[in-house]
Amino acid sequence: MTTEVITVILIGALALILSFYHHRQAASLRTMENVVQDYYAMQFRTLRREYAGSLDILNPFEWASNHVSAGMDKPISIIDVIRIVPEAQAVDLRTSDNRRVVISPYSWRELYYFDRKARHAKKGSDRLASFAARPLLNHNRFGWGIKTIESVTSNTDEFFDLEADVIGRKFGVQWNQPTRLYLHVVG
Repeated sequence: MTTEVITVILIGALALILSFYHHRQAASLRTMENVVQDYYAMQFRTLRREYAGSLDILNPFEWASNHVSAGMDKPISIIDVIRIVPEAQAVDLRTSDNRRVVISPYSWRELYYFDRKARHAKKGSDRLASFAARPLLNHNRFGWGIKTIESVTSNTDEFFDLEADVIGRKFGVQWNQPTRLYLHVVG
C-alpha cells in the first residue's frame, strides 16, 4: 500500500515538474515566434518602402487595364477618364471598345444607392445637377450588364494597396491605400 502511494505521489510530482517545464518552453517558443514575426515585418516594411519609391513611374491607364483584363475574357485597354466622382471615390473610365469602367472601393450595390440618393436631392439646383449627371452604373438596380472585378490585396500582390493609392492620386481620387477595389465594367 505504501509503495502505491509513493508511486502516485512521484507520478504527481513528475507531472507537476513536466508541466512547469512545458510552460517555460512554450513561453520561450512564443517569444521566438514574436522575434521571427518582428523580423519578417521589418523586412517587409523595408521592401515596401523601397517599392514605394519606384511607384511614380506607374501609368494609371496601363495599371487599370491590367487589373480589368485579369478578370475578363479578353484584354481591355483603357484610353480616357470620363469623369471623377469624389463623393463616391469613383473614377469613370472609357475603354477602347467604348465600354465604361468604374473603379471604386464600393460595390455596385453601394454605388447604385449613392446614385439613387444623389438623384433625390432636396434643393432644386442640386436636383437639376443630379438629373443632368449620368449615373455611374446606368440605373442598373440588379447588376445586369455589369461585370464586377474585385481586386483584393490577398488575391493580387503585397503592393496592391501602395499601387492603388498612387494610381488613385494620379486619377484625382483619395483611396488612402485601399485593401479592396471594385472594377465595374459597364456596357
